[in-house]
Amino acid sequence: LLDLHYANTLDKLLVFTNKGNYLYIPLHKLEEFKWRELGKHISYLIKVSPEEKIIGSILIKDIDMPLYVLLASRNGQMKRVLLKEFEASRFTKAMKCMNLKDGDTLCCVELTDGTQGIILTSVAGYTTMFSEEEISVLGVKAGGIKGINLKNDELASMNIFNPTKALSYVLISDQPGIKRMHVSDIPACNRALNLRSFVHYIHLYAKQVIH
Repeated sequence: LLDLHYANTLDKLLVFTNKGNYLYIPLHKLEEFKWRELGKHISYLIKVSPEEKIIGSILIKDIDMPLYVLLASRNGQMKRVLLKEFEASRFTKAMKCMNLKDGDTLCCVELTDGTQGIILTSVAGYTTMFSEEEISVLGVKAGGIKGINLKNDELASMNIFNPTKALSYVLISDQPGIKRMHVSDIPACNRALNLRSFVHYIHLYAKQVIH
């Protein structure tokens, strides 16, 4: 299970795939099932390539709100797109939301309001923190900009937070290992600076950070 939303039939759902595509789904078009029944493959409503995997979704109450969709790829490419740009008049096929380089995949999506902080964490346990204002606002079909420099590594998670609140950051690895730390302990920096000079290392005895 990837996501769970509480919704009504007037809402819209944006569903994102690892190939840099998205599906625009008016919820009233979805069949209703009883809780014990199995659902259907999404291809009954929208054509999706067998190679594509869903990586996340965003529930939309009002697509005209002044919000942004923040996207990040495994290789650290990022961009922001105005929510309004995801509106579609037809929904029978997947549409491009990020132009990816060969070998790269989309892995993270978040809905932001333009004032959030961003924490990127890599599989090897490196993390960087900066303001979302560092990420350019681009068109829905454009590629991204470098959000974090990764060498023999890849992005594990992208988290957004309110920089005016005192928050903790919890990391879980696959060994399993777990660690909680104050967000304020992570040094803020500009995006995509030198990895070892500006990116904080999260000391975990486990090998791979998964969130």
